[in-house]
Amino acid sequence: AVSARAVRTLIDALGKSDPAALISRFDAFSSAIPTWDSNTRSAALDTLATSQERLGHQDAAKRTWARQFIEEPIAASTPRALKKGISITAALRLVRAENLLKLNRSELAVTELTAIDDRPLNSDEKCRRRFGLGLGYRKLRKYSDSEKELAWAAQHCADADLARRALYLQAKVVSISDGLRSIPVIEKFSERYPDHSM
Repeated sequence: AVSARAVRTLIDALGKSDPAALISRFDAFSSAIPTWDSNTRSAALDTLATSQERLGHQDAAKRTWARQFIEEPIAASTPRALKKGISITAALRLVRAENLLKLNRSELAVTELTAIDDRPLNSDEKCRRRFGLGLGYRKLRKYSDSEKELAWAAQHCADADLARRALYLQAKVVSISDGLRSIPVIEKFSERYPDHSM
């Protein structure tokens, strides 16, 4: 197997010497970079975008830089803000925030989630946003805010798995902040999901 470092070296070299070849073969190269190697993946996307820009493919370059911003939000070569002239939808901002949650960057995720205008989001995306806020606030120990968001998700989410997770986490959050008050939430969970291992 080729190491991620070797792939990165090859991508950089092609970006300088033959950007068209890099663009045509990028997917094959990037598949050799482990998903956990955020810094290498981000740098590779940056090189791809620069190559696209050099060849006059401005729209493709903007899409690639947006992808870098969304998929690799905390990598060293990922800008903290979108480059000038690039914008992303509220739904893609949600994906970025969810990636931040997966990386345990709760404060950044909550900042991103609260800044999203949820009017363009569909009902599933609105549910994911509120659930994400519940998760983020829980990690930040803002239990009152977490309870509010998780209760909303448990009640309104059409996705049964997400609604179940929200109600379960709501019970855990309430038990931390006010033990006895969690009993009705636990009872609701056991009534709604009597056969679930949770």
